[in-house]
Amino acid sequence: MTRTVGLLIVALALLALAGLFYTKCSADDPAPDDEFVEFRCTACGETFRLSYEEFEKVWDRGDFRQEPGRGVLFKCARCGEFAAKRSIGADEDDAAGDAGPEESPGPRDTSTGG
Repeated sequence: MTRTVGLLIVALALLALAGLFYTKCSADDPAPDDEFVEFRCTACGETFRLSYEEFEKVWDRGDFRQEPGRGVLFKCARCGEFAAKRSIGADEDDAAGDAGPEESPGPRDTSTGG
């Protein structure tokens, strides 16, 4: 009988530990508001930045368009046209081999916790 009670206590402790781990390591952590995604409008030339938190809100609202041959276009903060593309620095383009216009700058991947 005491062995069964002991095993029950150990099982409950492990379950509680798993619950704590799950809540502390949840993939539902908010996007950082101190890291930014930069965009450049192909219509007016405006360059603007959105924090990851703002970017996820834009993504969730659907303020973007997928156009064949042009990729994913976002609404420009200045002219309001769906012509803004994610701006990537020249050094990164050279290193990445210029992924082309079909690359989608979707929200951060939360499937692995961040």
